[in-house]
Amino acid sequence: MRVVGGRYRGTRLVTPRSSAIRPTSDRVREAVFNILEHGIPGFEIEG
Repeated sequence: MRVVGGRYRGTRLVTPRSSAIRPTSDRVREAVFNILEHGIPGFEIEG
């Protein structure tokens, strides 16, 4: 798994080897960041 945007774009992340852990879909990822952006005062996404 790797970071797809921002300052750390392209950085690979160490992840546990488990079939129970999977990357999130684009739709879910967008929803999570929309919630964070509008729900936390001062939250800023680098891009």
